Amino acid sequence: MLLLELNADILESVFRLLTQNSLLSLALTCRNMRDNLIPSRLYSRIVLFMLNEEMYQRLLNLSNRITAEDSTIGEIVRHFEIHLDNHDFPEELGPLVGNALQKMPNLRCLIIN
Repeated sequence: MLLLELNADILESVFRLLTQNSLLSLALTCRNMRDNLIPSRLYSRIVLFMLNEEMYQRLLNLSNRITAEDSTIGEIVRHFEIHLDNHDFPEELGPLVGNALQKMPNLRCLIIN
């Protein structure tokens, strides 16, 4: 039996057991897995550690993707964390991240520390 032939409930149970890296690996195996896993799973939990300028750029890019016209990424996000680790949060990112948060109607957990 092929993995894609399994009942949707069974697949959902299997997917819940996988790490983000494992989900990404599975999504890269075929187009069907990619189309089902990337939008629904890989953006559901976002954790960023603001250790350097590159991470600020990633947050900026993510915020731009979420706030882009016709973007549905924000609807998928359930858990969003930003760890500043004694770094200052750039003021110019505040409004953009705020707008991105407004496009996350299913957000259940927000951690900024």
